[in-house]
Amino acid sequence: MKSNLFFIFILSFSLIVYSCKPISPKQEVEALRKKIVEHTDILNKAIEDKKITEQEAVEIETAIIDLQKAFIQFDEKYKNDQDAQEIIQVYFKDNEVELEKIYEDYFITLMEVFNCEGSEKIIF
Repeated sequence: MKSNLFFIFILSFSLIVYSCKPISPKQEVEALRKKIVEHTDILNKAIEDKKITEQEAVEIETAIIDLQKAFIQFDEKYKNDQDAQEIIQVYFKDNEVELEKIYEDYFITLMEVFNCEGSEKIIF
């Protein structure tokens, strides 16, 4: 019985995954924006008490690595796709003020990490 339920679950999950439409460049930029906001939240939580714990250091390192990988994959995927690059540029132009604020908040918060006790625990 359990194996039948497992098989049904796997089959259902596979159908859901394979039936999804490909992600557009705009959706991927929005996903990257969301990752940056989530990473900023992790950083803000870590710097609240001006001390970085071992657990916070690991969370920060993991978030940085995840963000770096996401940007690398994004760049690789669209570096030779002129149509996608145009869509991305339009998105950046249409959301310029919001994106500038998100990036500014992220980098200011990231720099604040280095003013915290225990920041040496974070390995970039």
